[in-house]
Amino acid sequence: MKDFVSPQKAVDILRSGEIVAIPTETVYGLAAKIDNSGALKKIFETKGRPYFDPLIVHISSLNMLSNLVVNPDPILIGLAQNFWPGPLTLIFNKNPNTVSDLITADASTVAIRWPKHPITEQIITELKSPLAAPSANPFKKTSPSEAEHVRNYFPNLDIVDGGPCTVGLESTIVRLNSNALEILRPGQISKTDLMKFVKAKNLDLVVIENFNLEGPGSMKEHYQPEAPLYIFKHRSIHFDHFDFINKKLKIIAFPNDPFLCARVLYKTLIEESKGTDILALEWRNDENDPNWSAIYNRLEKAAKVII
Repeated sequence: MKDFVSPQKAVDILRSGEIVAIPTETVYGLAAKIDNSGALKKIFETKGRPYFDPLIVHISSLNMLSNLVVNPDPILIGLAQNFWPGPLTLIFNKNPNTVSDLITADASTVAIRWPKHPITEQIITELKSPLAAPSANPFKKTSPSEAEHVRNYFPNLDIVDGGPCTVGLESTIVRLNSNALEILRPGQISKTDLMKFVKAKNLDLVVIENFNLEGPGSMKEHYQPEAPLYIFKHRSIHFDHFDFINKKLKIIAFPNDPFLCARVLYKTLIEESKGTDILALEWRNDENDPNWSAIYNRLEKAAKVII
């Protein structure tokens, strides 16, 4: 396995047209400069990610945004000013001269966020280039929330160790659609947070959830651990429902605080999968609660069975 690299070394590697795993507050990302098509292709090849699945562009200042988008709506700019840096991704009309179709799967829009992590902010600033960076894991597998998780997935990859991710779940993705803010993927920035923003700015907008549109994290099966995950909703685990005989079963549990739960969610799925055949979880929270909906969204996609 390779040793971890410094942020300064990561800048050199990215400039040379290679890819590097970088830390963010959400999960670790697999990064490439947005203007290097060869490096962008390496992201898809390394992850085994299909080219129809768009990437998120990461910036380190609002000044960077102006070169990436055209005719940004003032409401989106307001959201950026209010929530960035942080775990919110916004959908803009892209500048086709600066944002490759490889990044956006040929769409006319681009997903952008400013991550709240000093190391990645430093890398992007020194590089003087935005980075495209999906999560640093094989396609459909559990996202990494620690550098060691990335190294176990990709032993020969250059990785910057920025410590455990403080949020632990991918960013909330939002687009402006007519008179609605649509949440395309839930995250730490909740529907409640967005409704507070709308009210504070006295905007004539509704906030709705639309998790079925294509985009990052929209696959029905995603975030899956090595051992199949069985979720038992609002009921005890009934072993007689399934053929668990002669199989190693590990029952997992999470903190009752949703923010602490999010922080350790992927770490638990990754590490508890080791040395077992089946993971089992009793889900006893309200998945419609804005504080828990993002967590359930990830678990629902990670699960083999939900009963």
